[in-house]
Amino acid sequence: MSKYRTDNLFASEEAEQPICSHTVRVAFESAADMEFDYLVPDEFWPIRAGQRAEAPFGRKNKLEKGFCVEADVPFEKSFTAGGKGRKLKIVARVIDKEPLLDAKLMELARWISSYYVCPLGQVLAAMVPGAVKRGAGARTEKYV
Repeated sequence: MSKYRTDNLFASEEAEQPICSHTVRVAFESAADMEFDYLVPDEFWPIRAGQRAEAPFGRKNKLEKGFCVEADVPFEKSFTAGGKGRKLKIVARVIDKEPLLDAKLMELARWISSYYVCPLGQVLAAMVPGAVKRGAGARTEKYV
């Protein structure tokens, strides 16, 4: 009997996993008060701090939106190190092409989070306007 549960009776246990050679740390917009490490498929790389990503979260693996707060986390520093034996989940998609927040705003968000004792993901979500999150007003012009 397999140690891991499959979601489908006929799913093979050797399902093809995307090639992931990078790890990122994600802060979710929910009330989670810590960041989580995820593997990033090579097709989504490079992802930088300040970009939004969608990843499975919790026991039900519901897709949640969060902000990448650190890119290319070394394995020794990731949450799988230290003999915990947890498998990292894989980022489902990267939402933004460019980071929404630069390094100074990320530093400000960390300060706000520590000073006011609130989750970093909620601070980052509050710093980005709602219209930007929805993609409203974004248009492409073509010049001939």
